[in-house]
Amino acid sequence: MGNDSIQTGVNELPPGAARDLSTAAAEPTDFWTIFFRDVVQQTGAVRIALMERGAGGHWEARQSWPDSVPILPEKPGTQTEIEALAAEAADTGIALRRYPAGGTWLHLAAVGAADGASLVMLRLEGVGNEEALAATARAAALAARPELHKLRRLASDEKYLRTRMADVLDLTLRLEEAETFLAAAMLLCNELSGRLGCDRVSLGWVRGRYARLRAVSHGEQFQKNTGIVQAVELAMEEALDQDDEVLWPPDAGSTHVARAHAAFATREQVQAMATFPLRAGPRITGALCLERSRPFTDAELTELRLIADHVTARLETLELRSRWFGERWLQALRRSAGKLIGHEHTGAKLLAAGIAAVIAALAVIHVTYRVQAPFHLECEKLAQLPAPFDGFIEEVHFRSGDFVHGGDLLVSLDKRELFQQEAAATADVHQHQVEAEMAESDQKVADMRIALAAAAESRASLDLARLRIEEADIRAPFDGYVVEGDLRERLAAPVKQGEVLLKVARVNAIYPSVDIGERDVQLIRAGAPGEVAFASQPDTKFAIRIQRVQPVAETTPDGNIFVADAQFTGSAADWWRPGMSGVAKIDTGPRSLLWIITHRTVDFLRLKLWW
Repeated sequence: MGNDSIQTGVNELPPGAARDLSTAAAEPTDFWTIFFRDVVQQTGAVRIALMERGAGGHWEARQSWPDSVPILPEKPGTQTEIEALAAEAADTGIALRRYPAGGTWLHLAAVGAADGASLVMLRLEGVGNEEALAATARAAALAARPELHKLRRLASDEKYLRTRMADVLDLTLRLEEAETFLAAAMLLCNELSGRLGCDRVSLGWVRGRYARLRAVSHGEQFQKNTGIVQAVELAMEEALDQDDEVLWPPDAGSTHVARAHAAFATREQVQAMATFPLRAGPRITGALCLERSRPFTDAELTELRLIADHVTARLETLELRSRWFGERWLQALRRSAGKLIGHEHTGAKLLAAGIAAVIAALAVIHVTYRVQAPFHLECEKLAQLPAPFDGFIEEVHFRSGDFVHGGDLLVSLDKRELFQQEAAATADVHQHQVEAEMAESDQKVADMRIALAAAAESRASLDLARLRIEEADIRAPFDGYVVEGDLRERLAAPVKQGEVLLKVARVNAIYPSVDIGERDVQLIRAGAPGEVAFASQPDTKFAIRIQRVQPVAETTPDGNIFVADAQFTGSAADWWRPGMSGVAKIDTGPRSLLWIITHRTVDFLRLKLWW
């Protein structure tokens, strides 16, 4: 673009056009053409550039006249001079420099623009300092126009968008009143055709993997297998495959594939096309294809995007309602399955999948279930040693907890009275025998028999006395431990006949007695293996085997229990004592982990919810 072309352009403008440009909503390309013409007319500049500060803080030319011609010839130091001039103009509002070039003085002026981030830079030739200052001042009067033009355009676009938003809402409300999908589709196509001046508006709907044409503006019926219908459907599928809107002719720098659009436009001689996918959430349900004789503006494309977002849900509802009930059910099932396996709510789905996997693993993995119950040791052979007669404790040889051998003397009762009874009985026997002999010599048969009977009675008393003397020494019946009876504090104390003085237990015949709860007794069978751990040594386990389960329950404060007798499968330990207690765990066979975790809760609910 040269100076002559700018001057020619200025002459073609109506009077006041350049001045009115600051309040008009002209396109940016037209604005800068006219703006540079005004600057040339006002200042006589031979080079003009709009400088803007880049991200790195350097000043760069965004627009220039003539096109792509630098404000100064590129050589070492030029950018530094421009940076210094621009920095001064940004601080003071106007800056001026003069450079000699080829014997000619060049003036370079920079004028601050209204937004503070851009400058208008001029190159003047063949003028003095006064003319350069005057040209710079005239340029300063024009420097605010770009920012003012930008604000005017923004205000105009906002007003346009507010009007279009009202139109979008009105169209959405009208679609809500439609009762069928076809009526709503025709209303949408006809409204878009009228509002945007389209030659034809087509609505396609996705069925399976393909888009099928469902409605065309100003034409309720059409032949589905015609070439034009298939071409429109191909254009729609092209946009759907890319999941984005496709324009024809494409914008500069567009990366969208538009072969189907180009083929359709060439065949039908369409000047401009725009195809918009219709989305219902993450799903693409259809497409809108618009054709007209001029390209679509950015504001119109924004309006179409708003319309597509607002009408899709209503169209989908009506389209689904128009299908037969079996297909509706299948579609709902597919949608539910899509939500289940789709990419939405990934965290919740991973959590649900993890829970399901854990439950499945719990149901599949089986381990041995063990019933836990308390136990205590009992003796199979326990001797209770009572007092053989009324008497007094004379001597105690062992105490509770001592090991004794069979025949060891444990307790001695006082024998003095027994010795007296023995002596008296002996004398009576001797006396009666003498009397019997004397009666026999006198041939007194009756007296002899009486004496013999009395002698026999005295002999019986003698035998009883001797027996009690022997029983007065209480001895251990077998090897074992004294488990009860510490009589050291009862020396010389009286005892009654039958009173238990000592208990001796045979340790090698000890066995565990397990108290099984009523809710678990049905799981226990004779022969079931298990283990016990004593409260005194919980780190050591001893193997046992159930022998029998008592058929009658015993009532305890904690509920009914069934006593199970068991036996140790190994040898007895020296430190075991009857009455020791601990915890027993009885194997009941393999069960799933899920059953083990939930069976008590399930049983509880069965009892509570049963009627």
